[in-house]
Amino acid sequence: MNRSDTAGRADHRTPVLIVGGSLVGLSTSLFLGRLGVPHTLVERHAGTSIHPRGRGNNVRTMELFRTAGLEQRIGRAASVLADNHGILQTSSLVDDEGEWLLQEIDPGGGLARFSPSGWCLCSQNDLEPVLLEGARELGGDLRFGTEMMSFDQDAEGVTALVKSRETGEHTRIRADYLVAADGPRSPVREALGIGQNGPGDLFHNVSLTFTSRGLAGVVGDRRFIVCYLTNPDADGALLPVDNREHWVFHAPWHPEHGETLEEFTDERCVAHIRRAVGVPDLDVEITGRAAWHAAERVAERYADGRVFLAGDSAHEMSPTGAFGSNTGIQDAHNLAWKLAAVLGGWAAPGLLESYDAERRPVAEATSARASSRSSEHSHPGYTPAGGPGGPGGPEVPGASRWSGWARCRRPRRSRGPSRWSRCCWSRWPRRPRRPRWPRRSRWRWARWPQGRHPQRGALLPLPAWRGPGRGPGDAGHPRRGDADRRARQPRPARVAGPRRHPGLHARPVRALAACC
Repeated sequence: MNRSDTAGRADHRTPVLIVGGSLVGLSTSLFLGRLGVPHTLVERHAGTSIHPRGRGNNVRTMELFRTAGLEQRIGRAASVLADNHGILQTSSLVDDEGEWLLQEIDPGGGLARFSPSGWCLCSQNDLEPVLLEGARELGGDLRFGTEMMSFDQDAEGVTALVKSRETGEHTRIRADYLVAADGPRSPVREALGIGQNGPGDLFHNVSLTFTSRGLAGVVGDRRFIVCYLTNPDADGALLPVDNREHWVFHAPWHPEHGETLEEFTDERCVAHIRRAVGVPDLDVEITGRAAWHAAERVAERYADGRVFLAGDSAHEMSPTGAFGSNTGIQDAHNLAWKLAAVLGGWAAPGLLESYDAERRPVAEATSARASSRSSEHSHPGYTPAGGPGGPGGPEVPGASRWSGWARCRRPRRSRGPSRWSRCCWSRWPRRPRRPRWPRRSRWRWARWPQGRHPQRGALLPLPAWRGPGRGPGDAGHPRRGDADRRARQPRPARVAGPRRHPGLHARPVRALAACC
């Protein structure tokens, strides 16, 4: 079909079309509405998520929701889990008190010094209705039960064909820009031919929602965000929904070994939960199951012409640490204000090119960190060969410096997977130190090693007491030792290159520090 003819026959026109109405799509609608940008959102499901997942919202995400005026509403929706903190690991909830991998998210309330917002534990099924209500209040045209069938872009915009799943009616929408927030199996990304980088699938789980009145008594006063149950015969992750009756259990699933989802019958799931918790006669009623796949992938590019990727369509991450949803929501904020600037005429279209340059490196680093966190916490079903960065495991920056994988049980305050973690990798790579000026007495001339100022790059003359033949490594020095067996680089004796500070070489350390 001719593109100009397609654009002219559009049934509906909008500046921005959003495909996907989950967390990231609704957040994009919210942020565009706040900036006064008209837009349309289409989502193939009839309503918001009904499964409790994606519950961790970090400080930056809550700051963004605060600017949109929804922080207090989200806090009320999350009130049922307001007292839950930390990550517990135990072999059983009955005889073993377990070990807190993370006792507090913000011990001592230190984050309050930097931000008026804080961490919020709000499940996706509770958060999405708040975002939906806020987006509609700001004028968003949100169409649930509507699926995009195809799209085509040209130099002036994008034309999409959408279908109502209730009536079967087709509508042609013409938009200036399209935002694809349509999930990890994004049809938009596949249609554009955008590839993905990364290790791929990490592990697979089946998320089981169930009710149990007796489990609250077994858990007691241990108010955790998630509890990793490490029984070798029945491992899994237990998450509270209301701390009383409703719970979620993540059971490992191994499709690579031929295991099918149909094998997870109610009887098998009930028996697995009972063994994992340690109570053979625990009352358990399965209310739902959903398979999910943890992966580490990042799109090769975030934009193609007038189409942009956001959320899971742009990056997939391990769920440990709640990095995926937070990164996606922050993608939406970054893209929304840039679209508003370009559509409003106070920025050139070239501004949109910075979306890929700014957000894709964040996703690459964050996805690697999320995979590393899954390994550190021994997430059920995740068993990388050789540990993080090893053969078959996720690629972690700096992992080649690791020399062992033994777990330590003493608290670490400055190094390791978490500042307050009690259980960390015993050989976490050290951060390289910044070079510092050598300590000298007041009357000795300052000299950077190799005679070079660290910031200005000018070579400084060697003082007489460190000239050739005077240092411990020079010939004829009484403390030469075995330095003659080491190759030493020649040291320049005079300044080579321009000096930004005349007379810099003739100042004592104290005066030099004042000018730097």
